[in-house]
Amino acid sequence: ALGVTRDNVASAGFFDARGAPLGAIGAPPEGREGLGLYDSEGEARGVVSMQPGGAFALQFHGPDGQPRLLLGTSGDGVPALGMRDAAGVARVALALDREGAPSISFQDAGAKGGALLGVTDDGGAVLEFVDARGVLRGATGLSPAGAPSMSLRDEQGNKRLAMGVAPDGAVTLFFVDAEGVPQASLAAQPGNMPGLSFYGKKGDTLAVLGVNLDQHVIDGGS
Repeated sequence: ALGVTRDNVASAGFFDARGAPLGAIGAPPEGREGLGLYDSEGEARGVVSMQPGGAFALQFHGPDGQPRLLLGTSGDGVPALGMRDAAGVARVALALDREGAPSISFQDAGAKGGALLGVTDDGGAVLEFVDARGVLRGATGLSPAGAPSMSLRDEQGNKRLAMGVAPDGAVTLFFVDAEGVPQASLAAQPGNMPGLSFYGKKGDTLAVLGVNLDQHVIDGGS
């Protein structure tokens, strides 16, 4: 069947011997060309569409006609792949940004909490954890120089604990207050003494306790 509606939407439909739709092609005047494929019950199971800006999308639907798998590119060619659950909530997304850096995200049933794994444009890597309210609670990463780090955050998303290993092998652990000011730290420098430091409200050093290479305890403060 071929036709043009009052809105100048040109379309072509394909039907089986019972008159049930099998496929349809449409071309609205604003340029949203599309192709739909239907099952024997008349539910849309696949949709291919082109948006006015050049974005392209391919959708696969479940038996209820709801989209479950989406594959597409933006108008400037950035690709993305998404998966939805039976309720229509996006649960998995795989994408490249405009510079080509990949990322994959996992979301809970509320589409807020979950995890994000990505690679930065400069060669680093990051893994983030978000709670059910959408607040970042923890992250671990690898810098472009190969230095690993990890941070833990409170219910407001403030960083409270941070640890890492520098490229030269130095190990640090920071305890931070809700305003982001370090309150205490543990550090071990290669070839140098390990130490415990305490800081004031402005981050200034108040006291230091350490052990030198001769195994002598050294303490000091401001």
